[in-house]
Amino acid sequence: MEANSNNPIDMLIIVAVVLLAGVAGTWFFVGGEDEELVSAPSLDPAPGVAQQAAEIAEAQDNQALLALAHLAMAAGQLLQPEGSSALDYFERVLANEPGNAAALDGIERVLDAVALSSETALVAGNVSAALGAYESLQRAAPTSTQTFTVQQLLIARQTELTERAGRPIENERFDDAAAMLDQAAEFSTTEPELLSATRTSLEEAREAAKTVEEAPVLAAVANPAKAAPKNTAPAKAAPKPVAKPAPPESDPTDELFVSALARLASGKLVEPRSDSAYFYYEEIASLAPDHADLVTFRNDLADAMLEKASATFSAGNIADTEKWLAYVSGIDPDNPTLASAQTQLVRRQIDTESKRVIPMEELEIVKFVEPRYPKRAAREQVSGWADVQFTVSEDGKPKEIEVVEVSEKGYFESATRQAVSKWRFKPREYQGQVIQQRVGVRVSFSFDS
Repeated sequence: MEANSNNPIDMLIIVAVVLLAGVAGTWFFVGGEDEELVSAPSLDPAPGVAQQAAEIAEAQDNQALLALAHLAMAAGQLLQPEGSSALDYFERVLANEPGNAAALDGIERVLDAVALSSETALVAGNVSAALGAYESLQRAAPTSTQTFTVQQLLIARQTELTERAGRPIENERFDDAAAMLDQAAEFSTTEPELLSATRTSLEEAREAAKTVEEAPVLAAVANPAKAAPKNTAPAKAAPKPVAKPAPPESDPTDELFVSALARLASGKLVEPRSDSAYFYYEEIASLAPDHADLVTFRNDLADAMLEKASATFSAGNIADTEKWLAYVSGIDPDNPTLASAQTQLVRRQIDTESKRVIPMEELEIVKFVEPRYPKRAAREQVSGWADVQFTVSEDGKPKEIEVVEVSEKGYFESATRQAVSKWRFKPREYQGQVIQQRVGVRVSFSFDS
């Protein structure tokens, strides 16, 4: 039994052949009568049919390429091997169909994944892997946001390590400083100006320390008589050798600062809890509360947290805004921006709270007036209710009275509004301030014969 084909391209070709056969037959019969007036038909497929066939073939090709791209992503082949990576397949789809949404989204996801791998490697201290991922991004998408972001993280880490080397240089811990600078040099193929200048400072400091150490020896060689005056006294026993003091130990906070600055640069301010900028700040503060660099880092961390607070505040996320301001208050209570931010937060909280409809039972009623039973309702012996909302102002008077729902329309609205307008309340206090408050209550009307 022959297999049936449902391929749209095959169907279109069959249709084209049938059409051509029909046209050719017509020409055969008509052309015999007047060959000069009737020309032979073209053997090319009809333009519309050919175009549709090409579009279908291209669409099928794009679907296949997208499927291959997703398989490559699942296999971790984001940028390699060349020609059959996820990025390659997505780009081929765009070559066929510029603006293809699935391909554009796929490319963004590929670049995000590569950037994340670089950042993860950087946090783990795997510089070679971080640089490898960054170089791949540079080759694949040199102008992308992901490439720029990773580049800035690498520059920040290199700059931070270079600047951190200054302290061990001052303390004459030259080997520690050299190790930091060597680590900083791993972050780029060319040595930036700051790194070169710091290396020069290191060598100059090392030479200066060496000169000071060798000065007495050089003086003795230049003038041995003066350096060692003749002594006619009986020789004394040689003094016991004095142990040379051990070189100063490296500052245990150096590595903590390295980690803290890296987390700050990558935006990991408080999460993960045991590997965040805030975590390392607390560690340093507990070990060396008077560390010269601690205040600077604290201020930078507080500023970053305030930026987070501002972003969440703008987005209307009050809970997260409270969280960020609480962190800032804990580490830098005298921050000049904190008070202003807290004031804005309180205003927003008051505004939000005052618009929240609360039951009237939550307020203290100072004066209550029973609503008068409407004459029409009494005449027709109609019972019912009206749900009303109103705002209790700072002076305790109701305003903006609104009947939102009634059981019997046209009977109880006016009587409800009149009664509510005569009520009085003790104004509500919130966060130490007297505020307006939206209130809701159901007013019932029961007809008793």
